[in-house]
Amino acid sequence: MSTTREPTDGAPARGAAGRRALRRTALVIGAAAVLAVSAVALGTADGRDSGAGSPAGTVRDFLTVAAVDSNSVDACRYLTPHAVRSVQDVEPPDTSCEIALWAARLRLGGRLIDQESAVKRLSYRVEQNGARARVTVSADGAALTFGLRRATATELDAFQAPQTRWRIDSGVDELLR
Repeated sequence: MSTTREPTDGAPARGAAGRRALRRTALVIGAAAVLAVSAVALGTADGRDSGAGSPAGTVRDFLTVAAVDSNSVDACRYLTPHAVRSVQDVEPPDTSCEIALWAARLRLGGRLIDQESAVKRLSYRVEQNGARARVTVSADGAALTFGLRRATATELDAFQAPQTRWRIDSGVDELLR
């Protein structure tokens, strides 16, 4: 007589081989999920952060935050105090930077640029001299020029400061006209 019992309902045997197959399947599914999430995360980071921290990357990120995302609170964090005053001078007296930049629109060559992919396709020309830089953004025969300077220690340590060592010092008021 045999002491091993065979299933009578047609179900597979639940021996060590069955458990190994189940573990292998779970591991493959788990690994595929991890790879998929990693690919999406890396693609998003690479798409938005390509050149991040450079003068051109700083302007590109600022334009995305200000003109595409309409996030004027974060956009003002890219600016020096001088640039904030310039933005406030364009608007009625006592208007905060955040209120003024809420209306920021990026127009080049008569075209409204309101998508991140369109901001990335713009041409960025950089002239850098030590702690200062000039970034000219162009498309369709039109251009905007932004002056930048290295951020101070205070600006870098500010609450939710942008992840760049550059701050925009001039040229922002053109987004409000």
